[in-house]
Amino acid sequence: MLERLSNTFWGLGVQGLRLGKRVGMPAPVERAIVWTGRHVIPMPSRPLEIRLPFAQSFRVPPDFSRARSYAVGTYEKDVTELLQAAIKPGMTFVDIGAFCGYYTLLASRLVGETGHVYAFEPHPVNFGYLTLNVRANGCDNVTTVNAAVSDQVGQMDLVIDDEADHYWLRHRDGGSRAAIKVDTVTLDDFFAKEPSRRIEVMKIDIEGSEPAVFAGMQATSCANPALQAVVEYDIANLERSGYTHETFVEAAARLGFRRGFVIERGLAPFSVRGSFPRPGGTYDLLLKKADSA
Repeated sequence: MLERLSNTFWGLGVQGLRLGKRVGMPAPVERAIVWTGRHVIPMPSRPLEIRLPFAQSFRVPPDFSRARSYAVGTYEKDVTELLQAAIKPGMTFVDIGAFCGYYTLLASRLVGETGHVYAFEPHPVNFGYLTLNVRANGCDNVTTVNAAVSDQVGQMDLVIDDEADHYWLRHRDGGSRAAIKVDTVTLDDFFAKEPSRRIEVMKIDIEGSEPAVFAGMQATSCANPALQAVVEYDIANLERSGYTHETFVEAAARLGFRRGFVIERGLAPFSVRGSFPRPGGTYDLLLKKADSA
């Protein structure tokens, strides 16, 4: 009974947050709502196995508040609906910051037997859940990679956050937060060793390190002129990682992205070079090249 009530109240809060983003909710209000939800509604104390709306089972770790978003079908609805429309059979999809594999599983079903999914997740526990979910759903068209995508091949510190899907790479010295060493790859180096595949869609959600991914995928971008990218944008996370709004915009423009859309604001359009927005809080952007559909 308590679980059902908790899920119900969480779902209502997520729907309110979604409406607030649509009209431009100030960042402090968004953070207050998220904080309240996490500290007032009890978190699941055990791993949860959830049946996703696209008919796949999904297991997530304990003490993870957004498990309730998966359970009630409210997790990133705008992004989910966009990717369901964008990903077609036979495509290649790249999931950077895959966590436990929500978008990996969705894309695996959408690309079908002739398509392929590459899922990158650096944290060993999260990667364990990712591989478990991929195997449990028979996703033979998925390649999982236990590494962070960045601008260098080697190792970096992955900073541990209270929320299992909010870990980030430490790009600058300083900071006392606990961290673990993880392997890092660049997309250019990784795909130079893979079978030749045209990449149509990627999702990048890595808590502020997005410009580093951009810097390490110049050749990948050139080889895929119709590439579309769904990218998380959060100025607070960018600054924590040592980047700025300007470095994010310049890195995206260097890859050839020309047009963008703010997903949670009804795909409000903008020009990457001319009118790139500075939304408060956390938003997802769809970036397209000039010759993208």
